[in-house]
Amino acid sequence: MKKKELTEILVRRSKELRIENDLTIAELENLMGLGKNIYSYFEQAQGGQIETLLTIINYWIDQGYNASWLVTRNNDNIYKKEEHQIYMDIDIKNHQKDITEISKLTTELNKKVSLFEKKIKEY
Repeated sequence: MKKKELTEILVRRSKELRIENDLTIAELENLMGLGKNIYSYFEQAQGGQIETLLTIINYWIDQGYNASWLVTRNNDNIYKKEEHQIYMDIDIKNHQKDITEISKLTTELNKKVSLFEKKIKEY
């Protein structure tokens, strides 16, 4: 991944979180401890100094967001926030019985299909 592409991804995701958290650019700059217009430049020009990028990433991590979600090109299978991973784990546990039952039914069905095929061959 090129540096420019990584920065564009971070800009897009950070802006999404800023809007999602109902923050203005000025409010976010204040919360991040950035000077005036630093975050604004980052969001508009899609870039900045490495210290600014690290400050932005660390701010969102401190808010509970996943660093991998922030910077990974395809983050569809990455949880956005730490609490989302917990929900994903709970969801899997809740459906474990269903998965086990489906597996048993599939095995049973395959056995019956095999018996049926044998019967057909006999005729």
